Amino acid sequence: MRVVLTGGTGFIGSFLRGELLRRGHEVVVPTRRDINLPGVKTVRVSGEPEEYGRLVEELKPDAVINLIGVLGGDYWKAHVEIPLEIARPVPPAG
Repeated sequence: MRVVLTGGTGFIGSFLRGELLRRGHEVVVPTRRDINLPGVKTVRVSGEPEEYGRLVEELKPDAVINLIGVLGGDYWKAHVEIPLEIARPVPPAG
């Protein structure tokens, strides 16, 4: 199963990422940093909500797990705009 895991470099995300890999899933982690996560496909993003919607549209994952969290910074973007983009219906192929 292909899983897009937002927040996959965070505290909870790192534990879930490991468990998904252990169970044989393909894990894709969008990240704003250049980072190497063994066994994981990372996709560089700048953090704009539309990027997450396009990523889901392009990859057509079986599941998306959103663990993005911010303590400071743009709370509205992280907790409202990005989840709305992730949940936006994907147009059918063809």
